[in-house]
Amino acid sequence: PEGGAPGRCQSTPFLMQAQCRHSCGLCDKPSEGSSAAKRPPSRPRPAAPTPGTLQVSPQMIVHTFEWSQFAFLASMGLLLGSALRVGDARGTAPLAGISWKTLEINLVAALARVPFQYTSHFFDHWITCFEITLSIAVLGALVSALTAGLAPGAGPRPKETFSTSMACACCLVASLGLGLVRREVDLLQYVSLSFSIFLETTAIIPQRQRFAVTKCMPAMASHSLALLVLSRGLRIFMWGLMCVEGEYEFVLMVADAVQCALLGDFIWVYLRSRKAGTSDLLLATHGNYYR
Repeated sequence: PEGGAPGRCQSTPFLMQAQCRHSCGLCDKPSEGSSAAKRPPSRPRPAAPTPGTLQVSPQMIVHTFEWSQFAFLASMGLLLGSALRVGDARGTAPLAGISWKTLEINLVAALARVPFQYTSHFFDHWITCFEITLSIAVLGALVSALTAGLAPGAGPRPKETFSTSMACACCLVASLGLGLVRREVDLLQYVSLSFSIFLETTAIIPQRQRFAVTKCMPAMASHSLALLVLSRGLRIFMWGLMCVEGEYEFVLMVADAVQCALLGDFIWVYLRSRKAGTSDLLLATHGNYYR
């Protein structure tokens, strides 16, 4: 029909869809000879959601990621505040039990996440850009203060044998390998995100080694690690939401789950000590569990 000029189906959809369905490609069986018969079939309309089923929106996934990263930011903020304090009356440094290697690896992980955040759809959300910028600033200030000896609450640098450079190299190789295998994804974005998550998982190893040495942790430091576990738990929830939508990132989900598992015994003791009202120090045994 004459009313089927280009653009009319979009400019006047109600009129065109009611009177010129052939021209707008809305008929299942267009008549022979019509212009719609030469058009490719239109996409089927999505089925109406079934009552009671979980409906996941992209905004829900993005917001969950934001909450997880702000929990991480709060965790590092507590450590920075503790580093600027002096020891208490018992002579305990506020950062006793915290691995400096863990903080350094987390700083590299935050820097590695920058390409993903600024090239993916997360860049459209200013709050995520604000979070990554502030996370790098807080971690950078914390690591710089510790390295320069400007943190009175840190005490002397602990002797740690964990190799940061080797950990970064292994995580980078694993990320590149996965990115090359998964050809359907953007290589830069996937390597940036996976490299960051693998580093965060690796950063828990020197922290556990530090637990075995100090066998104690002041309250603020323990609260910081509890927020870290909350952050990873929220991110696992985000991966679950993506699975509902048909996007499966099992490797990254497992990496976040490993982080929570490595700190599982710490959380058990943390919750038990909070219930008893004795969270100033968390005493550790020589095993994997702290008492």
